[in-house]
Amino acid sequence: DFCYMPCTFLLIRHGATSHLGNILSGRAPDVPLNDDGLHQARTLAHQLASIPIHSFYSSPLTRTLQTAHILAQPHHLPVLTDHA
Repeated sequence: DFCYMPCTFLLIRHGATSHLGNILSGRAPDVPLNDDGLHQARTLAHQLASIPIHSFYSSPLTRTLQTAHILAQPHHLPVLTDHA
């Protein structure tokens, strides 16, 4: 017998960067969030703070890690990443 528990995944894109709209940054590793992106991440973190979230995963890209760390902070959770 298996016990299946419902699970919800939130897929969240990183916040805005200075490259957004100018060039496609793709997998460029060192493209940080700009001020708007930091504000976007903080706003979403506030909106998600009351939702029970059990883990955060991120790619190793700078902008995605920045976003994930901001979102994970109210939950006091680490951000898990795989550098493979």
